[in-house]
Amino acid sequence: WPVMCEPYKHWVIEEAFVDDERPPWEDVGAVVVRDVVPHELMKVRLLNVTHSAMCYAGILAGLTHVHEAVTHSKLRAFLRKVQLEEIGPTLQAHDAMAESPILLHGMEEYAEMVLRRFENVAVKDQLERIAMDGSEKFRVQGQDVVCEGIRLGNDMRGFALYVASWACFLRREVEEGNEVRDMGGAAVTACFQEGGTGIACFLGMEEIFGELSKDFGAEWRENVIELFETISQEGMSAALDAVISEVAAPELVAVAR
Repeated sequence: WPVMCEPYKHWVIEEAFVDDERPPWEDVGAVVVRDVVPHELMKVRLLNVTHSAMCYAGILAGLTHVHEAVTHSKLRAFLRKVQLEEIGPTLQAHDAMAESPILLHGMEEYAEMVLRRFENVAVKDQLERIAMDGSEKFRVQGQDVVCEGIRLGNDMRGFALYVASWACFLRREVEEGNEVRDMGGAAVTACFQEGGTGIACFLGMEEIFGELSKDFGAEWRENVIELFETISQEGMSAALDAVISEVAAPELVAVAR
């Protein structure tokens, strides 16, 4: 029987084999490179981090699947902001990318390819699945990006909305008595339990937010709290509007839902 799969593929292999003996993987579409780290950075930051930034906002917007979220006009504009205005500069400034000008030159095209991949209706990937293990995903994949962006002078408002929507999602799950599927679930939900101190407590978790929980991240945390309050009082759409309004390129909001 044929093996069913999505059209997208991205297989990068580092050229490090005993006696240089290996199958000709490039003949079937693999990319064989001397150093895989730049490719890994591009993939983790522009695909994995974008996935996480999308899921909580999408859930709070009343959506179920990834393809619904990525074709929602406001969410699409938000994701493009995160990719190109916040993640992009960190990739351009990263030491590991210094010898990869071709990758950097194609960054915008790669970012758009990621979003087109998410549009695949047949995959039916659920936002609730992506929302699992949010604390580990941010600690490993998101924290460094925000810190690097702040050092570059970026306020990282898109990431502030990502974390604000995550916090609102956690609070909602606690209030509805739902289990939060997260390895650190007990810790991340404690702030929103009865007697907890809410968003400020959450953002003070050094084991998740690292430097962002300290003086270094004070201004960014204020942005998170502001957007958390906007979601709480006016809804997800209003919070997206607040961030989208800062996107310079009008074509980024032109995707019709």
